[in-house]
Amino acid sequence: MSRFTPPVPTRVAAAAPPRREVEGEAAPGWAVWLLRLLALVGLVLSVYLAVTALRDGTVVGCGDDATVDCDDLLSTRWGFWFGNPTSLPAAVVYAALLISLLLAGTLTPRVVRRPAWCAAIVLAAAAAGSAVWFLVLMVHLGGVCYWCLGVHVCSLSIAATTVVFRPLALGATLRLVGVGLFAVPVLILGQWLSGPKETFDRQIVQRGNDETVLRLSDAAPPDDPPPRAVEDAPAVPVDGDTPPAAPQSRMITVLDGKAELDVYQLPILGSPDAEHVVVELFDYTCPHCRSMGRYLKAAVERYDGRLAVVPIVCPLNRGCNGHVTTDSESTRDACVLARLSLAVWYVAPEKYAEYHDWLLGAVDARQAKEARQRAGEVIGESALRKQFDGWRIDQRVRLNVALFETAGTGMIPKLLFRQVVLRGHMKSQEDLFEQLEKELGLTPPASEGEL
Repeated sequence: MSRFTPPVPTRVAAAAPPRREVEGEAAPGWAVWLLRLLALVGLVLSVYLAVTALRDGTVVGCGDDATVDCDDLLSTRWGFWFGNPTSLPAAVVYAALLISLLLAGTLTPRVVRRPAWCAAIVLAAAAAGSAVWFLVLMVHLGGVCYWCLGVHVCSLSIAATTVVFRPLALGATLRLVGVGLFAVPVLILGQWLSGPKETFDRQIVQRGNDETVLRLSDAAPPDDPPPRAVEDAPAVPVDGDTPPAAPQSRMITVLDGKAELDVYQLPILGSPDAEHVVVELFDYTCPHCRSMGRYLKAAVERYDGRLAVVPIVCPLNRGCNGHVTTDSESTRDACVLARLSLAVWYVAPEKYAEYHDWLLGAVDARQAKEARQRAGEVIGESALRKQFDGWRIDQRVRLNVALFETAGTGMIPKLLFRQVVLRGHMKSQEDLFEQLEKELGLTPPASEGEL
């Protein structure tokens, strides 16, 4: 008789929860389309920034005539990756991300869909990590670029949406995120190895076949020439009288002969008879122009009579400059400040430099009210009222804007030489001294050379 052995109960393992795979319910269709839209926006913004940077253009809303000047941020080493604008690799990442998301739809075969989602998660993590790094840089450097912020918002939104509606298991998603975050140290390394971009560029001007010459000299008011008075007639010397001296004049040309200036008929810092004369296009509301003005003053003093500067004020405001496309709060008083400085020069040329330096000396642009009050103190309120709305200042502003056009519009400040234009801003007065010595053959003061 066989012994009965009761069956040993076996423990049935609980069924493991189904692993989240790449299925429609794991990533809703609307979420996939939202991701695609965000990737497309990020791609467009990145391409715009990359193309503008490669062409040395000015990003809309970031120029000297804008409310926020982000050039100080974009021109640092942190704006470049191995010598290329950081927006260029960003555009590549967004293009790859968009392609991955297009292949990650539910209509795509699973053998393609799963690798596409893996690539999308890695790229989204890389973009989001880079966005956090750039936001830290913005805070640290104190610069703001709204276009860049738009790109970073897209990156962070894509990452957040991908994590919430992740189409893969959490563990797999986190591993892929970790792989993507390795891009951040690679980004930082490329930025560190990139030197800062020059904040100015040098252009050689060639006149070509254009024979037109812009002459910046005073003339009679249009349609209303001043009457010729008896005292305007040439004086006839009598016995013992000295004939009146002829008005002084010294003509110089810039832009390869496209413009001609008489330095005795224009505001000038330094001696009109200096060996070298540089023409500056600037605006009192432009922060880099104010810095350049202070550097130029130091240069005139440094070279002790060998250098003079002709400051040509060119307001960055549509009210008096048709080449400005948009106005901003920072340039609101540009036309007024220009007219005030010219009024001071016409009434009292010997006091122009003092008033000019005062306008340049503030950290922020002077306000119209305080500038007008100061001008009234310098030349008298009656003389200021007479000159401020006069035809001579109207004409001078038009001629200054015409020179701005002849010089190619675009960014200021501009330094005009006989055949060369230096545009942009210098980071220090030493940078300016170096460029002036290269262009003009100036030599440092003897005391400096002995150090």
